[in-house]
Amino acid sequence: MKHQVKTPEGNLTAWMEFVLWGFADVPHLQWFLFGMFFVIYMIILLGNGTILVITKVEPSLHTPMYFFLGHFSFVEICYVSVTLPRMLMNLGTQRKIISLVACATQMCCVLVLGASECFLLAVMAYDRYVAICNPLQYPLLMTHKVCLQLVAASWITGIPVQVGLTFQIFSLPFCASRVINHFFCDIPPVLKLACGEKFTNELMVYMTALLFVSAPFLFILISYIKIISTVLKLPSATSRAKAFSTCSSHLAVVLLFFGSAIITYLRPEASHSAEIDKVLSLFYTIVTPMFNPMIYSLRNKDVKRALRKLLVSSAHDPQKVCLQLVAASWIIGIPIQLEKFHKMVKFRMHFVLSPLAFVFEAELLTTVHKIRLEMKHEEVEAEENVSAVVQFVLLGFSELPSTQGFLSGLFSIIYMVVLIGNSLIVIITRLDPALHKPMYFFLAHFSSLEICYVSVTLPRILFSLWTQDRSISLLSCATQLCFFLVLGATECFLLTVMSYDRYVAICNPLHYPLVMNPKKCHQLAAGCWFGGMPVQVGQTWQIFSLHFCHSNQINHFFCDIPPILKLACGVTSVHEVSVYVMVMLFAVVPFMLILASYSKIVLTILRLPTAQGRAKAFSTCSSHLLVVVLFFGSGTHLMPKSNHSGGTDKLLSLFYTIVTPMFNPMI
Repeated sequence: MKHQVKTPEGNLTAWMEFVLWGFADVPHLQWFLFGMFFVIYMIILLGNGTILVITKVEPSLHTPMYFFLGHFSFVEICYVSVTLPRMLMNLGTQRKIISLVACATQMCCVLVLGASECFLLAVMAYDRYVAICNPLQYPLLMTHKVCLQLVAASWITGIPVQVGLTFQIFSLPFCASRVINHFFCDIPPVLKLACGEKFTNELMVYMTALLFVSAPFLFILISYIKIISTVLKLPSATSRAKAFSTCSSHLAVVLLFFGSAIITYLRPEASHSAEIDKVLSLFYTIVTPMFNPMIYSLRNKDVKRALRKLLVSSAHDPQKVCLQLVAASWIIGIPIQLEKFHKMVKFRMHFVLSPLAFVFEAELLTTVHKIRLEMKHEEVEAEENVSAVVQFVLLGFSELPSTQGFLSGLFSIIYMVVLIGNSLIVIITRLDPALHKPMYFFLAHFSSLEICYVSVTLPRILFSLWTQDRSISLLSCATQLCFFLVLGATECFLLTVMSYDRYVAICNPLHYPLVMNPKKCHQLAAGCWFGGMPVQVGQTWQIFSLHFCHSNQINHFFCDIPPILKLACGVTSVHEVSVYVMVMLFAVVPFMLILASYSKIVLTILRLPTAQGRAKAFSTCSSHLLVVVLFFGSGTHLMPKSNHSGGTDKLLSLFYTIVTPMFNPMI
C-alpha cells in the first residue's frame, strides 16, 4: 500500500506499511525458531510471573528490594510482550507486513518500557546503596511511600520524551525501501529507510540514549563504587560476602541489559550492521528477561526460600496456590479472548498477551481492513463461483475401496475392545474398595473420557464404511469438531493431574492423604472436564464462521482442524495462529507440566536407598508415562502447514483417537 506525495525533490513514494524481515534469511529454520522463541516466551512469562507472585504473597519479601524486583519482573513481561508475540506471528504465518501505525506503536512501547527498565535498575542500585552504606537510615529513607514514588517516576518519566522521539522519527518520509531488516521496529533500521536530512533525528536519538541509558548507567556505576568501598571496609569476610551477595544478581542483570543497549544505540552509524544489531537486540529484549528470574532465584537465598515455601504450601493447599497463579496470569495478561468483529469478516482476535496488547491490536485492525478490501475485490471477480457449503464429504479411507469391508470389521473390533476394556476399569474402580484411591479415581475418569473421546469419531467412521454415505452436515461437522477439541483438552488436563498425583505420592508421601483428599480430587476432575470448554467452543465457532468455497471434500475420517481450514476461502492466517496458540495452551503447556513433574519424580526415586523401592516407585508411573508418550507424541496440530498431508494426518490421528484408548486398559 503506498501513495504519492509532492516534495521539493520531486515525486517520492511514501510507504504506509513495512516488511519486518526478521529471520527470513534462514528460511529452513523458521519453525525451529518459532518453537525456540515460544519456549523462551513461556519461560519469561512463567519465571517473571513466579517472582511477581512470590514477592506479593510471601510476607518475608515485603521489603523495598523485593518490591522493586516485583515491578522489574512486571516490566520484563511487558517489555518482551511488545516484540516476541509479533515475532512469533511472523514466523508462524510467514506474514511479515506491519502497518506504519503498528510499527510506530511498537517502537514507542519499546522505548518507553526500555526507559522504565533503565530507571528501575538505577532505583534498585540506589536501594542497595542506602541498605549497605546507610543501614541505620534505611527504614527512614526507603519508606513505602518513597518506594511508590520512585516506581511511579520510573514508569512515567520517559513517556513524554519517548513519545516525542517516536513522533519525530515517523514524521520523516520513508522512500528508500519498506523492508526493515530487523525482528521489530527499532530506531537504527527504521532510520535507514528514511529519505532526506536525518542528522537532527540521529542527534536526538544520541541525546535520548545518553539521557535514558548512559545517565542511569553512570548513576548505577557511582552507586556500586560507593557500595564496594563500603563493603571492603567491613571487618569480617562473612559480612563482606553477605553484602556482595545482595548486589551480585542486580549487577549481572545491569551488565547484560546496559552492555548490549549502549553498544546498539551509541555506536557510530557507519558501524551499524543488521546482523550484529539483531544479535545485540536479542540480548536486551529477550535474553535479559529470560535470565532475570534465574539470576535472582539462583543467587538469592530469600527468593529460593520463598519459592521452596510456596512449593511446600502447594502440596498442603494446591487450591489456594492455583487461585494465586490464576490471578497472576490475569495480571500478566495471558488469557486469550475471541469475539466477532464484523459481519463481513466474521472474526476478531485479541491477543491479550500483555497490558500493551494495543501493539497487536493496531496491526490486527489494519490486517482486518486489508482482508475486507481483498474480499470485496474477490467478490467483484468471482461472486458467482462462491456458494455457501451446507454439507461436507468425509473422504475417510475411500482411496482404499478394496479394503472397506476389512476396515469396517477391524474398527468394529477396536471399538468393542475400547468400550469393554475402559468400561471394566470404570466398574472395577467403583466396586473394589481397595481401588478407592486418588490414582484409580483419576484412572476411572480417564477411562470414561476415552470412551467419550473415541465415540465422537469411531461410530461415524463405521457408519461411512457400512453405508458408503460419506456426507456430513455443516452442523454435525461443527459439533463433532467441538466435542473432539473439548474432550482432547480434557484428556491433556487429566494426564497432567495424574502426573501431579504421582508427584505428590512419591515426592511428598507423608502429605499425600491430606493433599489428595476426596474434595480436592473432585475439584481437579471437574476442572479437567470443564476447563477447556469455553475456549474450544469459541475456537469451533471461529473456524466455522469462515466461508467454504474451494471444495466440500474433507480428506480425513473426521472433522479435524487442518483439513477443514484447507477448504476455507479468503485469508486464514489469523485462524491458523489462533489454532497454534490454542494447541500451545492446551497441549504443550500440560506436556511441559508433566515433564516437570516427572523430572522431580525421577530425581526423588533415584535418591531412594533400595533397588526394590526404586522399582516399586517406577512401576506406579510407567503406565501413565507410556500413555502420555502415545497421546502427546502423535499430535498433528503443531506441524508446519507445508508438512500437512492427508495420509500422514490420518495415520497420526489414528494414534491419539483410537490406538491410545484401545491400549489404555491393557497398559
